[in-house]
Amino acid sequence: MDLTEIIVNPDGRLWVMEQGKTHFTLLEENSFTPAQLMDVIDKILAPLGRRVTEAEPIASCRLPRSARLPAGARVHVVIPPIAVGTTGAQAAEYPALNIRLFEEQPVVPEQLVEWGALNEEMLEFLASVVRNHNSIVIAGGTGTGKTTMLGTLLTYIPPEDRVVTIEDTAELRLTVPHWVSLESRPPSVEGKYEMSMADLINASLRMTPTWIIVGEIRTGLACAQLLQTQISGHSGMSTIHAETPRKAVQTLVLRGLQSGQLPKVAAIKTLIALAVDCFVQIQYDRQGARRVTHISEVDEELRGGEVHLREIFRLREDSGEPAWEKIEEPQRLAR
Repeated sequence: MDLTEIIVNPDGRLWVMEQGKTHFTLLEENSFTPAQLMDVIDKILAPLGRRVTEAEPIASCRLPRSARLPAGARVHVVIPPIAVGTTGAQAAEYPALNIRLFEEQPVVPEQLVEWGALNEEMLEFLASVVRNHNSIVIAGGTGTGKTTMLGTLLTYIPPEDRVVTIEDTAELRLTVPHWVSLESRPPSVEGKYEMSMADLINASLRMTPTWIIVGEIRTGLACAQLLQTQISGHSGMSTIHAETPRKAVQTLVLRGLQSGQLPKVAAIKTLIALAVDCFVQIQYDRQGARRVTHISEVDEELRGGEVHLREIFRLREDSGEPAWEKIEEPQRLAR
């Protein structure tokens, strides 16, 4: 069974998600006691010098090889009393555990075509966008494959380029020789020693990067810093939670406002238009398969005060099989 995620809920039930599926399957009702599960969690976290206690009841990190799981797998733990059981006093003793599994090597571009995520013309178009050092934002919902798409597009970065990747939990795998991987760090229980995504973006500017890659734009400060780096000569790729390219723009505007550095909406929209060249949208289709539904080019100038998106490719939903159509020829990305 090829799995993408393993979870244990606070009621003690073990669930798994198989590769290519969109829902979890119950595997075991109670396969271990709360004490046994905490012992497993301690063994996973110990090689990383991490632990969970009542004082620090949440941990999120990349798993080591010693966990006997694929390198780069991600664990997220929330223990009682923060994790509250749903049925009975016994259930409240269980931690909530998520283990997200990733491929040790980036998914090769041809695999995306074989899976039906996009077609060869779209893939070659995106390859040219990367080779031309245009900046890309990959948008989609949870579990739609944003990080997989990001990792695949990174394989098109020229080998002479220097790349800095910045993530909350390091998942990306690159094959370029000039690569630095940075991972954020939450504050301690005393509120000290935090290294935020925004801190790491600032640090990356002193590493002579050609590319600054942000695993996911989650905070306002990280959004503001990233957009500003992308108008100062650094190419960028990132992901964001959004259901459409238009909603991705709106989310970037909201993140910019949250930063406190960009107080005016009009200024944020102008910054987005200058900093982002292309949006790639990924969604589940009606059959539950992950598809690239839109590839949109961003005009450098606002139209009617709004960021203008020029749709280049679109998934047709009136066909039983995945089918894409080319809507317009690119202008900004064709230079």
